Amino acid sequence: MRPVQREVIDTFARQRFSTQVQKIRKEMPPTVGTLEAARLLDRREFIYRGRAYAVAPIPWNLALEILDVREQFDRHNKSKKVSVPELSALFARAAHLSKKVTRPVGVVRRLLWPILPNPFRDATPYLMGRNLSFFSTCLVLDSVDVDEARPQHAPGGSSRTSQRSSADTRLGSAVTASRSPGRTS
Repeated sequence: MRPVQREVIDTFARQRFSTQVQKIRKEMPPTVGTLEAARLLDRREFIYRGRAYAVAPIPWNLALEILDVREQFDRHNKSKKVSVPELSALFARAAHLSKKVTRPVGVVRRLLWPILPNPFRDATPYLMGRNLSFFSTCLVLDSVDVDEARPQHAPGGSSRTSQRSSADTRLGSAVTASRSPGRTS
């Protein structure tokens, strides 16, 4: 019996691996919806009629107008009398604000955005309500303070902290550590 060289074994293993991978790829269905799944992670981008739009942080004057439009829509939903001219003016105002707040995703669409007609002007009431709700969510995201969003250590953890940095103790310079509750081993 003759010993086999290492290169021969490696070549055989690579060929076997590539045939197995190709076989698995043929059996697996194609991946669909990865772009939409990635967009779910971005909280400042939404899809309107199949096109992606990004929302930058909203300035305070536009934020006040958006909140005013939402309040007027709520008022019209609660009242029994609906004035068609007022409601159509309210929809036109909401469409105008939607275009001011959003920017399309993509270089060409972004360059043509100022001269293109407003895509939100023919929105259904449901879509307009969804857009305004999304903008309100963006307003809430804009109002979150950076210090509040930073994770805090839980009390009774095993990390060493200075009492000076702890919010629930008196000022001091002693370094303390505590055990976690329960058995550790």
